[in-house]
Amino acid sequence: MSKDEAIVKWGTRLMTALVGTLAGVPTEALTLLLGSEAFGGLRDWLGDRQRQQWEAMIADQVATLKAEVSEEVIGTVQRLLLTEGFAERVRAGATDAHAVARLIDEQSGSMAAHVRESAAPVLASMITALPANQPDLEALLAGYREAHALASLVEYRRVRWHKGLHAETGLLRADFAAVGFQGREEEMADIAAWCDGGGQFRLRLYTGAGGMGKTRLWMHACAELAEQNWRAGFLKAEADGSDPATWDALLRPERLLLVIDYAETRRDAVTALLNRADAMVQRGSTLRLVLLARGTGDWWQELGDAGGGVGDLVRGPASHHTEIAPLTMEPDRRRVYFDEARQAFAELLEVEGPFADPPDLSQGHFERALYLHLAALAAVHRETIESASDLLEFVLGRESDLWRRQAPAGLSTQTMAQSAAMATLAGRVETKGNATVLIASAPLMRGQPADRVGQAAAVLHRLYPGPGWLNGLQPDVIGEHLVAREVAADLALLGAFLDGADAGQAHSALTVLTRLAQRDSGQTQWLDRALSGRVVRLAKIAMAAAVETGDPIGRVLAALLAKEGTADLAAKLIPLLPKQSVALRETKLEVTRLHLDGLRATPKPIPLKMRQDIAGYATNLANALSELGHREGAVEAAEESERAFRSLAQDHPEEMRPHHALSLNNLANRLSDLGRREEALEKAEEAVAIRRDLAAAGPDLAMSLNTLVRSLSDLGRREEALEKAEEASLIYRDLAAARPDTFRPELATSLNNLANSLSDLGRREEALEKAEELVAIQRDLAVARPDAFQPDLAGYLNTLANRLSDLGRGDEALEKAEEASLLYRGLAAARPDAFRPDVAMSLNNLANILSHLGRHEEALEKAEEAVAIRRDLAAARPDAFRPYLAISLGALHRVLQGLGRTDDALGAIREAAEIMSNLFLANPRAFARWMQMMATDYMELCEETGVEPDATLLGPIAEAFHALEREATGGATDES
Repeated sequence: MSKDEAIVKWGTRLMTALVGTLAGVPTEALTLLLGSEAFGGLRDWLGDRQRQQWEAMIADQVATLKAEVSEEVIGTVQRLLLTEGFAERVRAGATDAHAVARLIDEQSGSMAAHVRESAAPVLASMITALPANQPDLEALLAGYREAHALASLVEYRRVRWHKGLHAETGLLRADFAAVGFQGREEEMADIAAWCDGGGQFRLRLYTGAGGMGKTRLWMHACAELAEQNWRAGFLKAEADGSDPATWDALLRPERLLLVIDYAETRRDAVTALLNRADAMVQRGSTLRLVLLARGTGDWWQELGDAGGGVGDLVRGPASHHTEIAPLTMEPDRRRVYFDEARQAFAELLEVEGPFADPPDLSQGHFERALYLHLAALAAVHRETIESASDLLEFVLGRESDLWRRQAPAGLSTQTMAQSAAMATLAGRVETKGNATVLIASAPLMRGQPADRVGQAAAVLHRLYPGPGWLNGLQPDVIGEHLVAREVAADLALLGAFLDGADAGQAHSALTVLTRLAQRDSGQTQWLDRALSGRVVRLAKIAMAAAVETGDPIGRVLAALLAKEGTADLAAKLIPLLPKQSVALRETKLEVTRLHLDGLRATPKPIPLKMRQDIAGYATNLANALSELGHREGAVEAAEESERAFRSLAQDHPEEMRPHHALSLNNLANRLSDLGRREEALEKAEEAVAIRRDLAAAGPDLAMSLNTLVRSLSDLGRREEALEKAEEASLIYRDLAAARPDTFRPELATSLNNLANSLSDLGRREEALEKAEELVAIQRDLAVARPDAFQPDLAGYLNTLANRLSDLGRGDEALEKAEEASLLYRGLAAARPDAFRPDVAMSLNNLANILSHLGRHEEALEKAEEAVAIRRDLAAARPDAFRPYLAISLGALHRVLQGLGRTDDALGAIREAAEIMSNLFLANPRAFARWMQMMATDYMELCEETGVEPDATLLGPIAEAFHALEREATGGATDES
């Protein structure tokens, strides 16, 4: 063997060992190297000076690592040292670096963080001491660097659980895989087909509550795909801030599948990958990107709106959203999974039976794998536990026993519990020093000696391995339960954490508290306690958490902004408000209000630009109030905006008339919301006139036309409404053809108006055609961004249900109406002021459809609930809701009549006719169809029951109809 060949051989072995070490495998490879042929030859070649340097460095690292290396890992490294031909494979092609990186991934263990922190920097500096200008050695170094970079980005999430080393909660974690993969045959077949089904780039978002099994599913999928020559794994958390060159190296293999867990909190990493996906595809590679999140929300909407091609990929045909299904809904199958988990836990815990029987596995919470496994773990400890909360308490009880046994002398179990809660709030802490500082701030830890605090940190470090040096309690649901218990036990805990937390830790804590409140609304108090008195410092972080995680943190922040917010703070927050946001609706209102108050306080004379800003933010305030159902306030703000823009337009017509038209359009809608129909029509007609005068034939005119359609329909001018609806839909159809992402939502709105206008004029088949088209559009939009588009989808489903019912397709109509009602109930649970009117409308439609299908008892329940809601609404806002109360009473009368309760039915229809008569006599054309239907129903039921109709009620109605007999009477609203 020549000297150069020997160098390559020795260098190969050395580099292979270093790759393993630097990737996080805590080994005694360096000990083996000290006496190996490879090291000896290289040592001689380097010379005595370098030999001394290397020996000293290696000996120091060996001393650091030796005590913490298991025999199993030593054996693994010995096998690594026998690897031959690495340099040749590196020279042969870049894909070999990925193969080595995969080997690194598989061998990374629980000491990875320690090695990266202590050994890696020294070993990396040693590489620079190697001679330059040696082509073979340079190839080795290049391969090593790329393999190490990749290993730092991707992992397989597999950790072996050891009794006495790890906490029992580790048995429940997906990455320990204590229980073999269970079920989900259909999902696995679907994943395989998706990966191999063609197309170079595909994206999937999987959402589901904590404990549903998202991570477990994709860990198994990655292992399966790796056997089929995919490079598949989870993107490590530390990869989020990687530089472009590292991302490009990551995206080099021909078939790559990356999973990003907690994607809602890692938008930078998602964006970075999507930014480079196109370049990867251009090289002929195949990329599958999987995002795992608790739910869609504003974060997903923001990704869809992102520029640089990112939004196109998120919204495009290669993107798909999947709500993960329960592990199984079958109790018998759950019993099989329970038995498997119980047996696996018993073997790992070295416990022999007999074990406790399972609880009632048909209960809803056992659809989550986590609770099924929790029940199995309890059974191993001879306990049968039924409820979800009791299962969480059980496992925390096991952890408490562990903390009691392993706590350093002088520390109580409660002190260790507080420390674990602090770690869970922080999410992860990268270094031992920072972890010690964090734990020392726990209320019960104050006054303890530094070495005792460090010992407590070391115990938690060992018990709960993860990406950081110190990690929170997992699975997440268990960690959240721990936090709830500990902050309730010591009210000082939350403040102690937040007052010392950096931005990242505060963000993690607010996310944990939001998820906790989502599971249990009674826990929302901790968000209020966390933010109270800290709004100025934490408002931006809270807004980011709301975008990522959803309700209820935005509502809590809004309430505190109303108490503690300032105009200066609002000015800083205004640019951070998303264009559309459900979770930040209340925050948007308070921030806009504060900012507008600050602008209004500007000393006079107010500059032109400031006057325009005041008028514009008054429109924003009106819209924010309207989104939350605050209709009177919305009109007041909209009127302020319209007056301001009218004044500005008089002085600066060319610049300000478009803004004035927009404010008129907004005011028309707000007036319609309060039932002020004539005033709304006046404003809508003026807005359209300005748009036409400005020759604005595009989206601005179409928007104003849609508003005018609403006003004309409200006043019974249905032929004119249809004409404007057709014009608006034609404009939006052209716009959507050119720019679908921007204008498809507006096209759906115009089609909804068109469908209703066609129905009002009896053109039912055409109306159904438009309704089917608009629901298809909106469904597609809601899949990509449900929080943004589900409210409109619910409304459009009601439109489709009514159009189907009009044509006698009752079963189909019922299906759509039930879907709409379910969506509205979910929305109203979080924001009743905004969505209770829609709940009542959907209930009314359900009652009508059920009644037509002969299901009168079910129809009665819906009709009575609709009447009750609308009574409340009409009491507060009679102009807006009394017409709809009358409609609901009319629906109730039909249901009662179907049940044979004619006396009750007569009372309901008489009340409906009385309410409607007042409206009809004031505005005959607007309410003619409703009045005619109710008067007819009233008279027919009177005849049927032998009751004399009330002439005092019917006389004025008959006179008003006589005055209208030469006019077209039109149709009703979208409720029948």
